[in-house]
Amino acid sequence: FTDLHSLPAALLAVGYALLFAARGPDAALWGPAAAMALLLALALIDARTGLLPDALTYSLLGLGLALAWAGYGLEPKAALLGAAFGYALLYAICGVCNWLFRQPALGAGDLKLYAALGAWLGPPLMPWLLFAACAAAALYAMGRQRTLSPRGTLPFGPFLAMSGAALLVLRALLPAWTGL
Repeated sequence: FTDLHSLPAALLAVGYALLFAARGPDAALWGPAAAMALLLALALIDARTGLLPDALTYSLLGLGLALAWAGYGLEPKAALLGAAFGYALLYAICGVCNWLFRQPALGAGDLKLYAALGAWLGPPLMPWLLFAACAAAALYAMGRQRTLSPRGTLPFGPFLAMSGAALLVLRALLPAWTGL
């Protein structure tokens, strides 16, 4: 996979297949399946344009919070704390990077996507999500051995989306798993 456009689609398709092969058309899996569809759209759009549309990131956030309140996701408090923690963590990291390097490290869409995933995963999995996304982006960049844009940047949204989808699949397949 040398194309950043085909990698998210392939990995998210594997996630769908794992979910439905393991659990069948269980009603509790419709929420994660919808989240994965939104994550796929976000990954593809960011890979092509370098932007994460607010309409999709807010939809992902709203769906995660709504399902938590309806009893189909995390505990409502965990979903809200996950979203708040996710945004605050990346905001702080970006602030430090902006201060040190005098240029933005991430776009606002990445912060919103990370917060939206926090509503699905909760605070304990947020550091793991960030680690997985950073590791995937680093491996991809090393495999490419060249920049992907004239500014020398790499969209981070596809890696957040793929890592978030992987953790969603793990959480759906292993309901007792808390991620530490």
